[in-house]
Amino acid sequence: MKKINFLIASLAIIGLATLFYSCEEEVITDSEVGTICNTSSSGCGGSFQACSNGTSIWYTYNGKKYTCASNSNCTAAATALANDMCGGSGVSKKDFDLKVQNVLNSVPMISK
Repeated sequence: MKKINFLIASLAIIGLATLFYSCEEEVITDSEVGTICNTSSSGCGGSFQACSNGTSIWYTYNGKKYTCASNSNCTAAATALANDMCGGSGVSKKDFDLKVQNVLNSVPMISK
């Protein structure tokens, strides 16, 4: 019984550490061109950048750029990014949709 409790507690601690790490963001500002980028964990074993310069939004992952159709329509770019990040990991449809939403939520806001 003690081994089971220890195993459950260990899994909970590992899960919380993973959750904390996946939510960690690094904000980068390039004031020369007015671009702000957030670096976020994908939750599928990598990280990506979400960038905005006030007129366009894009994501970068493994050297590939995913550009949003417009500032108010990033769904296709976020879906393509999540598919490339998580494609081989066997995530469920529900988890994949959550990862797409997390990508969409990672876009930095430019204050004017």
